[in-house]
Amino acid sequence: MIVKYNRTSHYSQEEKRFQVDKRTYDLTLFDKGVSGKVPLFERPKGTQLWELVKQNKSPYCSV
Repeated sequence: MIVKYNRTSHYSQEEKRFQVDKRTYDLTLFDKGVSGKVPLFERPKGTQLWELVKQNKSPYCSV
C-alpha cells in the first residue's frame, strides 16, 4: 500500500493541490489546520499513518 500524507496549517487553506496525483496512491491522509509544530504521530491522520506502519501495511516502511 502506498500512502500519501498531507497537511495544511490553517483550515482556510485549500487542499486542491494535493488531489493532483491522487491516482498514484492507494490512500491519501490529510490533516487540515494542524500546525507543523505538532509532531507527526500526534496529529489525527499522522496517528492513522503510524497504525498502518505498525500493521506493516506498506512494503516501504517497517518498525
